[in-house]
Amino acid sequence: MAITKTENNTYQLRLYYPQDVQEILGVAKLYSKTYKTKKEAKEAKIDFYAKIKEVRENQDKNAFELGGEALFKNFYNDVWLDAYTSGLTSNNTNPPTAVTISNTKDVFRLHILPMFGKYTLNYLNKKKPLF
Repeated sequence: MAITKTENNTYQLRLYYPQDVQEILGVAKLYSKTYKTKKEAKEAKIDFYAKIKEVRENQDKNAFELGGEALFKNFYNDVWLDAYTSGLTSNNTNPPTAVTISNTKDVFRLHILPMFGKYTLNYLNKKKPLF
């Protein structure tokens, strides 16, 4: 598996995690993500294999935690929201409607960000059972 073009002119990257890396990270077999351009997908593919190598060399460190010290509210505003509104966070081929985007922004603004916005991503990942 590798890079394929989708119906909405984006590029989907699908790669399998090696068995030993699955056990170290506790992830599913398949990595799948959609990118706006083929160039971005190729760069992500190269980055994926570099991180596999890094995880194998240093099993204590999770190389897949990008920006783990960033606050959740910053991650939401800087990374996730743009990807969500363009339809890149779902396997669905259609981006969300304007009403769905508006409702999602309201839920984050009123409920999720006040509760989790001040925590770092690493903190939230390590404290899953508490939330």
